[in-house]
Amino acid sequence: MKPGNLRTSSLAMLCCTFAAASSAAPVPKKLAIVRLAFSQSEDGEVVSSKYQFLGGEVLYFSCQVEGYTKTEKDEIRLTFQIEAKDASGVLLQAPAIGKVEATLSPEDKEWLPKLRATILIPPLIPPGEYQLLVKVKDELANALPRAGPRNRAEQHTHRSQLPIPAD
Repeated sequence: MKPGNLRTSSLAMLCCTFAAASSAAPVPKKLAIVRLAFSQSEDGEVVSSKYQFLGGEVLYFSCQVEGYTKTEKDEIRLTFQIEAKDASGVLLQAPAIGKVEATLSPEDKEWLPKLRATILIPPLIPPGEYQLLVKVKDELANALPRAGPRNRAEQHTHRSQLPIPAD
């Protein structure tokens, strides 16, 4: 084999090794609120997107969070706030505030924290647009080094229309 061919094949081998190593490392997901669900009972069957709750009914809401930070001991710490508001931004009830603190085990690879809120729709609520605002904060995002400059905790907010009749 000629010396030039050896150099070329070594370079090609190095490139292939780098490509395989870089594709094997998973890209961390960004903090996000996923799998939003509205139902008529706690952890009940999810209602159709066409279903509209009426005044006096109880709306059960849940969602899950992905892309959170874990410590070396597989601990997670999230805080959240869920608000139901009318079109003017007036709260329908006090916000649901909570936290999720857990230590994950190896079996929890695919586990996602679930946030829940129970919303009592006022009995004499007028037709209109109503919003659900979900705010999640990853309390560990500052505690661990991450790629790129980060000097504040990771937060994610999601707005969704509440399924209440508009007319």
